[in-house]
Amino acid sequence: ASILSMINYPFGEGYGTYLVIFPTMIEKAIGFMSHIFGDLNTHELSQIIATRENLAAKSFYFNEIVYNGLFAVLFFSIINIKAFNLIKLLNKGFESYIYKIIFVYIILTALLGANFETSYQWLIPYCLINTELQNRNMMASTRYQNCVRQEITTGESKVL
Repeated sequence: ASILSMINYPFGEGYGTYLVIFPTMIEKAIGFMSHIFGDLNTHELSQIIATRENLAAKSFYFNEIVYNGLFAVLFFSIINIKAFNLIKLLNKGFESYIYKIIFVYIILTALLGANFETSYQWLIPYCLINTELQNRNMMASTRYQNCVRQEITTGESKVL
């Protein structure tokens, strides 16, 4: 239903109008899936459509696609690609693999079944990676400053 919503409303349905529009997208998705797979048990979905209770895409990324459309896809693609590139900069072997595993787990959780609107644990890998890189930059900067100070005081040039 979220993908149909993005196709029909590429800029998103917004935070208020999705209550009116999204049920029709769910009905279209049910019809499409019934055409492919035959008779489906859609009692729960029919109840959600009728009562509008718990009406959502039930996963973080797809929910954001409903609200914000292609902008959500672009935003999260840029963030995830940048995070993977930052992980490549770590080059610490085992630690890099741990970051990759955590990062992939968070992405799959957000894609397949968690809503993170009220919890921010999905930001933890991004923060850890950023902190690690800042620490490395500070250490490299401090090492450079110490070498320059030594060169100034002793007159000896030291290769970094």
